[in-house]
Amino acid sequence: MTVTFYFDWVCPWCWIGWRHLQAARAQAPGTRLAWRGFALLPDVPAAGLPYQEFYVRRLGSTAAVAARRAQVAAAGAAAGLVFAFERIDTMPNTQLAHAMFAHAQLVGSDRQCEALCEAIFQAWFVEGRDIGQRACLLDLARGVGLDFSGASGHAALPVTGIYSVPTLAVEGRGQLQGLQSPQQVLDLLGIR
Repeated sequence: MTVTFYFDWVCPWCWIGWRHLQAARAQAPGTRLAWRGFALLPDVPAAGLPYQEFYVRRLGSTAAVAARRAQVAAAGAAAGLVFAFERIDTMPNTQLAHAMFAHAQLVGSDRQCEALCEAIFQAWFVEGRDIGQRACLLDLARGVGLDFSGASGHAALPVTGIYSVPTLAVEGRGQLQGLQSPQQVLDLLGIR
């Protein structure tokens, strides 16, 4: 059985959802994983936007931003994650990251792809690196044993029928949108 994980690296719920999916897969041997990138903010300029200003405009106030970050931090802590929002300067455009990850899926192993997915989340949410920039992505790819320095990248395939991330889909069993617990993922897989 294959579970498809639709995600974007700028979505904290996707990193938490990725960890929940990993926990569920540990209890469901033989479950295959397919990644599908979904750029939540495709209109962000290639150079990015000022991160703090972006979120204040998006959520309406600094108090709303603080409340959302507290909510994310609590859910993240339960999944063993610590977010360092104060280190982030730039809201990136993730289309290049998704294109490079699509290329990684063609040339890398599943283990390398999983490690790269985690490395990109970590680079942005913990280290505050600009994951919209090619140099950063090439460095992260090298860190998991992939050399993309000569690659032009592959276009990420368009996604239809998905409107939010994280979303998990299993053919013939449906899909779950939003953050799901490991047990909810197992339920989708038909494992009790």
